[in-house]
Amino acid sequence: MVFAVSEGKLLAVQKPTYQAPTALKISDDLSQDYSAIYRQQPSVRTVVDFLARNVAQLSLHTFRRLDDSDRARVTDHPFAQMMRTPNPYTTGYRLIFSLIADRGIYDRALWVKVWQDGRSMLVRIPPRLWTIKDDDNWLAPTEFVVKGNRGKTTLSA
Repeated sequence: MVFAVSEGKLLAVQKPTYQAPTALKISDDLSQDYSAIYRQQPSVRTVVDFLARNVAQLSLHTFRRLDDSDRARVTDHPFAQMMRTPNPYTTGYRLIFSLIADRGIYDRALWVKVWQDGRSMLVRIPPRLWTIKDDDNWLAPTEFVVKGNRGKTTLSA
């Protein structure tokens, strides 16, 4: 494993101008959105769904560190409970499935932590609805812009 200390020098480097594409340019006259490719190409859908299903079926466990070489599984911690039932309409399996599928199709994914009825919940924001707000810190985004049919809102990281 390699470690490097930048002492903040990387933040001073100019931000890359490259933005992840949302469509594949097939020719000068034809481009296709990644979600359309996923819907229309059975091979792409097979691979993405296979990966998402198999990762989502793995059990996510929460642990408490006892010492440097030992840990204990925790099932009653709020994080463990939130990952089992992220929100009233999504299961933990479905949340992980959508995370892997979003990464496989769009190469990005976003969950938002929200408070409802005195409990924290995780909600998936579909990749087509959000962008990273342009700012100087290109290493770690600080804000995301979510656009919907009633306008847009900015969420801090």
